[in-house]
Amino acid sequence: MKCRKFTNSKKNYCEFPITFGNLRFPTKGVCWLIAALLLIPLAVAHETPEHTEEFIPAAAQYSFTPWQVVLYAGALLLVLLFVAWCCQQKMSEGQKKALFLAIVIVTIVPTAYLVYTTVHLNVVSATAGPVHWHADYEVWICGQEMSIEKPAGVVNRIGSPLVHDHGDNRIHIEGVLRSRQEASLGAFFHAIGGALESSEVIVPTHEGLVAKDNGDLCDGAPGKLYVFVNGKQIQDPADYVIAPHETVPPGDTVKIVFTSEAAEQINPYTKQFGRERAI
Repeated sequence: MKCRKFTNSKKNYCEFPITFGNLRFPTKGVCWLIAALLLIPLAVAHETPEHTEEFIPAAAQYSFTPWQVVLYAGALLLVLLFVAWCCQQKMSEGQKKALFLAIVIVTIVPTAYLVYTTVHLNVVSATAGPVHWHADYEVWICGQEMSIEKPAGVVNRIGSPLVHDHGDNRIHIEGVLRSRQEASLGAFFHAIGGALESSEVIVPTHEGLVAKDNGDLCDGAPGKLYVFVNGKQIQDPADYVIAPHETVPPGDTVKIVFTSEAAEQINPYTKQFGRERAI
């Protein structure tokens, strides 16, 4: 194999090219390409909560998520452009046409797939398109306000892309809803790794999961779970769908309280209302 000599203002060096038929690829270029491709699994590997049949994201009905399509198509396009950059002058006319056709296909097919899935989701969604809703919430257990686990990493969220918390005590619903139940309090707690039922609450905190069920002791006495929305107690909190507003107010304020006190002794309002809490 013949050594190719490269010269720049600082030094001369040789590089042995990698050959494939009549095509030659620079070794360093191949190494950089391989390194870039190896980063793709890291990009698509992210922590996703387990989905029950009740809370399956809308995009999960498709074989590939939009991020997967963009990453895999981008990787394939990168390979094809690398080949074109390295070998254009040494390729036959037939090879050039085949390469050009491959680049066109890799560009058009993923784009068409993304357009189709986006339009289809908007058509079948419960809200005829993407939403951006918010609701503020607090969780109090035996007189102590719970601090939800803070998000870490570049994603900066706890939960799923559709239903999550950014560490701001705010429920974020951002995306396309197959059904309005995906914007319920039950769906939110499921997404962040907890649970909320009419008699039970499980809260993910930095110290681990904090779980309370009706009858569990609170300050030495049996406790009970209460859930208030905008100052009014609600039943079946897991099924409650937050109001469709981007700002709070008029978006909902939710207060979840587990206490041994009677309901009439509880202040049902969140801190933003500036009222004294009596829990």
